[in-house]
Amino acid sequence: GAAGAAASLPSEWHVSAIPLSIAFGAAAGNAVPKMREVLKPGVKLCSSTVLRAGVVCVGAKLSAAQVLSLGWTTIPAAAAAVTVGIATIPKIASMAGLPPRLGALIAAGTSVCGVTAIGAVAPAIGATQAEVAVAVGNVVAYGTAAMLAYPHLAARLFPSGDSQHIGLFLGLGVHDTAQAPCP
Repeated sequence: GAAGAAASLPSEWHVSAIPLSIAFGAAAGNAVPKMREVLKPGVKLCSSTVLRAGVVCVGAKLSAAQVLSLGWTTIPAAAAAVTVGIATIPKIASMAGLPPRLGALIAAGTSVCGVTAIGAVAPAIGATQAEVAVAVGNVVAYGTAAMLAYPHLAARLFPSGDSQHIGLFLGLGVHDTAQAPCP
């Protein structure tokens, strides 16, 4: 499916299977009228149990040694990015007339690790399904745009052999861990 399609594209395009999977899934969901009902039990399972297992797996594969191997500036840069996002996004959301819970969800999703953070924060703040859906849509849309655009931007901002700074830039810039591209 999507992985095969992504693999067949020229490597200079920097397109992964993730946006293609999203596009194929959206097309299939809208093309087959009963698809949503058929897939509802699986989606429910994946949005709870599988999501939690995925969070554990992502955390398990990232060690402090790996983070520090990028240099001492990695931790303050990540802390600053998270702090600025958590502090400013709810204020911007409020100015835009969005409900506080939606602002909190978007802040968590944008600043921490995307949809996973939204899924973790939603029950703690009593978010509605509509608020979660809007926050997830926001993070996925902007994360997908970042995933497609930022590797090209990084190629122009950093020397081609500077994988540490490119990785830091992409890691801090892309909203969702599932969308973080490899340099």
